[in-house]
Amino acid sequence: MVLTTLAVVWDLNLFNFKDDIEENTERAKQQAKMEKQLAKVDEKWKDTVLEKIPHKDTPIITLKMTEEDLETLEEHNLQINNMQNQKYNEHFETEITKWHHGLSSINEVIQLLAEAQKTWSFLDN
Repeated sequence: MVLTTLAVVWDLNLFNFKDDIEENTERAKQQAKMEKQLAKVDEKWKDTVLEKIPHKDTPIITLKMTEEDLETLEEHNLQINNMQNQKYNEHFETEITKWHHGLSSINEVIQLLAEAQKTWSFLDN
């Protein structure tokens, strides 16, 4: 354990850099928070699968995302959008943009899939 005396801190004139220290501390906190959120997003979507549901009494399988996954998708979309608007996002800008496009694409594909399967099931009758 390294001990520092108050005299050393005083000699460094750290009190003259109070605003810079606070800014860097806030930046570090926000970036750590973003890093944790991005890790959760990555962890969730790398192994998510769609449910396979048999259509009536036929061998045809339809695909569906669980309600829990849909809610998580909505939540993660909101988090990513918030990250895009944050002051300290420059370090994660590429990853945030990747997830913004990725989650938007997932949402669009799920909606189109549901729409196509619904239309097809009406034609089946």
